[in-house]
Amino acid sequence: MAAVKAGDAASVVELRCETDFVAKADDFVALTDELAALVAAKGEDAVSELSDEVDRLRTTLKENISIGRVHRLKAEAGQVVNTYLHQQAGRGVNAVAVVIDGGDEELAHNIAVHIAFTKPTYLSRDDVPEADIAAERETVAEISRNEGKPERRWPRSSTVA
Repeated sequence: MAAVKAGDAASVVELRCETDFVAKADDFVALTDELAALVAAKGEDAVSELSDEVDRLRTTLKENISIGRVHRLKAEAGQVVNTYLHQQAGRGVNAVAVVIDGGDEELAHNIAVHIAFTKPTYLSRDDVPEADIAAERETVAEISRNEGKPERRWPRSSTVA
């Protein structure tokens, strides 16, 4: 996985393989970075420009290698874009790209780091299924009951927390 910021755009590209040995190989990491830079510069469809390189690497390393998720964000006027790539054992394992209104690059980077750390399941409040919301409310209500809080302080199912 690679995350790249190029001017007012950022990209996250996942290059898939089957083993950690290949994921740490210099050629694999370099191609992942090159794909991400190309996507940041030209758009998501640009990954096809390096399909021959992916095929060559697949043959050279004798591994099933494929392009996974590909995302590109572009900042508009008044917005800032930045990325964070969490690496483990020489390979990218968690990549985040963010666009924020206002702020600066340091704030955008810090937000990306926070997102990478927390690994949220949903990107927006509207994405959370009602069943998950109800289960979380019940958990909080149970904790409240166990702590002896008055019933009026328990979460209500009809309000959004």
